[in-house]
Amino acid sequence: AQWWESDLEGVYDVSAVSLRFAGTGRFAYEIQTSTDDRMTWKTVVKDAAEATGAAVAIPLPAGTRTSGIRIVLDAAPPGGGLAEVGVRGTRAR
Repeated sequence: AQWWESDLEGVYDVSAVSLRFAGTGRFAYEIQTSTDDRMTWKTVVKDAAEATGAAVAIPLPAGTRTSGIRIVLDAAPPGGGLAEVGVRGTRAR
């Protein structure tokens, strides 16, 4: 499986992630979060989407707090991948 991860350099209350896929076809994905400096990961969303060229906004469960984000592509069309990832949230207090 392909994956992408980012250290948010702080703890954030995250409300949504947006994904834009490279390629055409159906992508199965997981959005994972970490609260221990990316040592362990928890899947908070597992879904699939059809690539349209536009970003797909995915709401996260209420109360999602994380210091890292990882996107795992469980299935992607040949040559497909992630083109863009956006994270919406606020720094935790």
